[in-house]
Amino acid sequence: MLQQLSLQSQDANNIPLYIWESPSPHAIIQLIHGTAEHARRYDYFAKAAASQGFIVAAHDQRGHGSAISEIYPRGYIGEPHTVLDDIFVVNRYLHETYPQLPVIVMGHSWGSFEAREFAISHPDQLDALIAMGTGDGAGLVNRLGYGVASLECSRRGTHYYSRALQELAFGPFNRAFENPRTAFDWLSRDRAQVDAYLRDPLCGFTMTTGFFKALVGLTLTVSKPRRIARMSKDLPILLISGANDPVGGQGKGVRAVARTLQKAGLSEVTMRLYPEARHEILNELNRDEVIADLLAWAQSVIAGDKIPAATTL
Repeated sequence: MLQQLSLQSQDANNIPLYIWESPSPHAIIQLIHGTAEHARRYDYFAKAAASQGFIVAAHDQRGHGSAISEIYPRGYIGEPHTVLDDIFVVNRYLHETYPQLPVIVMGHSWGSFEAREFAISHPDQLDALIAMGTGDGAGLVNRLGYGVASLECSRRGTHYYSRALQELAFGPFNRAFENPRTAFDWLSRDRAQVDAYLRDPLCGFTMTTGFFKALVGLTLTVSKPRRIARMSKDLPILLISGANDPVGGQGKGVRAVARTLQKAGLSEVTMRLYPEARHEILNELNRDEVIADLLAWAQSVIAGDKIPAATTL
């Protein structure tokens, strides 16, 4: 059963929250969506998870979905810390509402970087971490991108819709694929899912300069070893992506994240890359396989089973 709630943010704004209840819950998955999409796109996954005993809770981030408003128009998130504060507000609500249940924080794409930051900033508020469609933010390209985004913010303000930044950030993703049918072929091999994304008025929109500065800054921040060192060393972590996902550098960036986490002393890092799959693995041709693997890992973590480090499922 799906519930829609409204929480109040720390700065008195509305946080639309969707909760897929489970009849016999034994854990919660707090899901954080990605760029230019919204929480209800995860309905298929959430229903599958609920059938296996997981409550799934996902909120629409500022400037996205039903959180779009006059103050936070499409693609504008405000100060970078506000979206991270909202994740904490949702997490606190879940702990207060379901005090006996462990919480797995799961983020996709932009949400994966936010989830990683949450694990750094609030290590005692999650029992496991799933970073889906993530990547390594430590490279020169990201540092240059931060400079460009900062310059655009200075010149045009943080509300400006920059097609140049949009192309710089997302344009290269489709170039990895021959004869793309649409501008979003990099999301999935499943044409029906790509077409559904294109038809959705709450997906695929241009983001603001302020968003891009915040995004690139976040990817750089969560990749710093001194910050990763703040994470709980025994936190179970699943890095799960398509092997052909350009956000993760066709797997190279995901492997780099795994190595960085292990080098920082985190002992329970599991990585899974799906051959040929692209960015949105929950909307891929093999999505049922992905969901089954992800939930099996989550069940093992909740049961307290020891998962060998650096393994794949």
